[in-house]
Amino acid sequence: QNLPIPQSDSAQNFVLINEKAVSKLRLGSPQEAVGKTLYLNNNLVQITGVLKDFCHFHYQYEKQPLVFQYRPSAFSLLTIKVDESTNQDAFLADMQSIWKKHYPYKEMGYSWFEKELYDRYYPAEDMKMMGVASMVIFVIALMGLIGMVTYSTEKRYKEIGIRKVMGASVWEVVKILSWSFMKLLLIAGLIAIPIGYSGGIIFNSLFTFNNGINISLMVYFFGLILLIAILTIAYYTTKAALINPVNSLKSE
Repeated sequence: QNLPIPQSDSAQNFVLINEKAVSKLRLGSPQEAVGKTLYLNNNLVQITGVLKDFCHFHYQYEKQPLVFQYRPSAFSLLTIKVDESTNQDAFLADMQSIWKKHYPYKEMGYSWFEKELYDRYYPAEDMKMMGVASMVIFVIALMGLIGMVTYSTEKRYKEIGIRKVMGASVWEVVKILSWSFMKLLLIAGLIAIPIGYSGGIIFNSLFTFNNGINISLMVYFFGLILLIAILTIAYYTTKAALINPVNSLKSE
């Protein structure tokens, strides 16, 4: 059962513990632990109930043994449940007015629990930094790809002209020129995806509670990069394949 309704200081002689505490204290099963006594801060207290384990601090850490005790002398924080329709500014003004009556020379410290949880668990600054870094890497890689395609096609203008003179169509020329780049991209994907997956496993191992690796998202982004690469290669190779073979053959 829950802690008894406090009528006096006697309520602090009872505690609630979680399943992890039952295991650590070797109290048997949760049912067997109820009613047993233990020493807490040199005082004998009785277990009235056992709670299921839950994440009470941070998702990075494992569940820890917990003991809940009603001891008003140790209270230093008041938690107030506010109706969703309540105006926060008006509510805060009322709380500060009440606070000033009791502690006129102390500033009231407060935080909105929902915002506190959001700030604690949503790594906004880290995600911004990673987003900027990813964008820079993506732009550099795309510029490198464009440079490679441009240089390679310019070096093969005569080959393109000869193939067209021999009867090759524009599509056949584009396919031949594109395949060499596509092979490199596919090899890069075969190397990058396992490395990214392994890195994700290592990163997730830092957090006891996590959603696992989203392999479908990794494949989706690789497909997106591959599509952009294909369009880039197709544009430059098609441009080269449409050049008049007479002009490409007589140019050095």
